[in-house]
Order: sequence, then C-alpha cells, then structure tokens
Amino acid sequence: MNAALVNKLGLSLDMKVLVLESPDSSYQDSLGVDKDNSTYQSSNDGTYDFVLLFAQDIAGLKEHAPEALKAVKRDGLLWICYPEESSKIRSDINRQRGWRVVTDEGWEAVSLISIDDTWTAKRFRPEGLEAVKTTTRSNRTPSTVSRVIPAQELNVPEPLIKALENEPEADAFFIALEPLDRIAYVNWINEAKNEEAQEARISETVEKLLLKLKRPSDK
Repeated sequence: MNAALVNKLGLSLDMKVLVLESPDSSYQDSLGVDKDNSTYQSSNDGTYDFVLLFAQDIAGLKEHAPEALKAVKRDGLLWICYPEESSKIRSDINRQRGWRVVTDEGWEAVSLISIDDTWTAKRFRPEGLEAVKTTTRSNRTPSTVSRVIPAQELNVPEPLIKALENEPEADAFFIALEPLDRIAYVNWINEAKNEEAQEARISETVEKLLLKLKRPSDK
C-alpha cells in the first residue's frame, strides 16, 4: 500500500471502494483495496464512498464516466485519472479539455493530484456541495482551526482557498506554517503570468503541502 497516495486521495478503511478501468492491478495494490472491486453493477448505484476511474482518452471517459457518476454517493469521493502530458500515452484529455461529459451532469472539478509519472487524478463533486470531511487510513482528522492570518490579508487566491477546503491535511499544514512561509506560497501563486499558470501552481502547492514542504522552492 502506498500510504502517501492513500492520504492524497482521502481514502479510508471503512469506505466502500470502486476502481474502474485500472490499467493494471498495481494501482489497487497501492490503494490497499480488493482487486474484485473493479466491476460496475447498476444495482450498487449511489452506494460507493470512493470511486476512482481511469480514462485514457475522451472516448473512454464518455463510456465509463456515467458509471462512475452513478456509482458514487453524492457526498462521496470521485477521482478521474487521465494521462500525464509527459507520459507515453497518447491522449486527447488534459487539465482543461475533455471533461464535458462530467461537467454537463453538474459536477465540478475541485482538486488535482499526481498519481505517478503516468497518471494525474482530478477530483469532482456535485456543484454547490460543501467539502467532504474525511478520516483517512493515517487517522488524520479534518482541520477546524481558523487561519491565524486572514485570507484577505494574505491575498490568498479564491481557487487556493477552495482547493485547501477539499484537502484537510494540506489545509492543516498550511495553517501551521510560519507566516513568512505562507506568504511565500501565496506570492508564488499570485506572481503567475496567467490564469492557467496560476491553476498549475495551485495544484503544485496542494501537492507540496501534502508532502509537508514548507516553501514552494522545497523539493
């Protein structure tokens, strides 16, 4: 089991899990889930706490996204994996393109993480639904601590605030940072040249916070 990946995905032991179209069984092994949890059955619609779908291209997403959307509970965790642009898999999906089959059903993207060198995972939830608070295998608990420095004072971008709301562990680590370290992250994001670059830095920020890196320059 890959504990770091499990934490990033928000998976916990008591969750009912469905992994769809996994390229190989190693991903189930990384999550510590039964390899049998890979078959969609309409009789189980709306009963899964955690659904992870792999989609190599738009055609695959159109074929299997409806199953994933039906399977996951409304307040469950839905992750859809697509190939990293730097991977050897040819794909017509990227961070911005190919998601209409999901968004047209009223689901919005709320966070993005790297699974490995081949796959990126994007998390979706129903529009307007409040952030789901989970307890993971590492027994972490959702953060209820108020920020010491107000977001307005730090000029924290709204997309970062929303991303942290959906990643309690990253949010808690961000809150616990020294003020200068928090400011370093915020400045790094705000200095992005355009919206796309800012989105990329927000995703990287969440990943770095999950890895307990105190500054954006840390690796």
